[in-house]
Amino acid sequence: ISIISTLHAMSTIWYNVYIQGGDILICEKHMIYNTRLSDERIYIQEIGSEACSCEKKSRTHIFQYNSLHFILDGEGMFNGQPVKKGDCFYVREKNLAIYEVNPENPWQYFWINFSGSLCEDAMDQIGLTSGSGIFHLSDIEKIRAIFKDAFSKRHQNADVHFYMDSYFFRLVGAIASEFEKTNAKPSPLSLSESRFRQALVFIGNNYTHRITVADVANSLQVERQTLSRIFQKYSDRSPQTYILEFRMEKAKSLLLTTTYSITAIAYSVGYDDVLQFSKIFKAKVGLSPKKYREEVQTHGTTALITEDIPYSTNS
Repeated sequence: ISIISTLHAMSTIWYNVYIQGGDILICEKHMIYNTRLSDERIYIQEIGSEACSCEKKSRTHIFQYNSLHFILDGEGMFNGQPVKKGDCFYVREKNLAIYEVNPENPWQYFWINFSGSLCEDAMDQIGLTSGSGIFHLSDIEKIRAIFKDAFSKRHQNADVHFYMDSYFFRLVGAIASEFEKTNAKPSPLSLSESRFRQALVFIGNNYTHRITVADVANSLQVERQTLSRIFQKYSDRSPQTYILEFRMEKAKSLLLTTTYSITAIAYSVGYDDVLQFSKIFKAKVGLSPKKYREEVQTHGTTALITEDIPYSTNS
């Protein structure tokens, strides 16, 4: 077994990647991270991989960048749909995704995070901006080879973004070639999943106001009972619980990334009463907002930003 160290771009953090018999062994989470200033045309923020343990729980995550995930092995769930080896999923920036590892066959995956007009045009051209965001590649080894190449090079600060840009377009080319060869496209949305996504968009656009479950149902022109069934199917929680947890995720992000006062953050996520906000935050997160911010600042980690939430295996 040989060990190749990959530079955490423009920093002093290193990650070990293990190569055996010419094949990459994903033994831990590792990343190439681009810290140069964002470009409005093309910005590849991060390339990474992870072999999930069977203990890893489901997660709800708000993506700050567009993201492509490629499942190399194992199984799991993405937004209420089963995914397996060879499957891939695309999440648009500022969207919330819910995904879960199958504990009996935990997945291994690569991902790439990106933004910019050129990247979004590429996603449009290969047809990933419509449908469920899930698609299958018959030859996942092509994808593995691209990421293997990325992690086997020792990138320097001055040139890492050029390499990262090239990896993105190599991945786009591999996906486009597959679609052309097999006429594959992301699977279409069912009516219920389409409504679920519309509800997520409504919540994402209006969580700063005192919206209710009735408001969400009215925006979709469905009964509250119908909305509840949809949320139970795709998120294993009620709409009311989802709205609360979404606000808490946003609050955690603001506590981590801004210097806003607790009162300002409470208002920003839809609470007029800062005491009520603090009480709910502590009940959900286990720490008061002030203590949460202090813990993150003290330990210098973003590990607390994402909450593990139960997830439905219904499809």
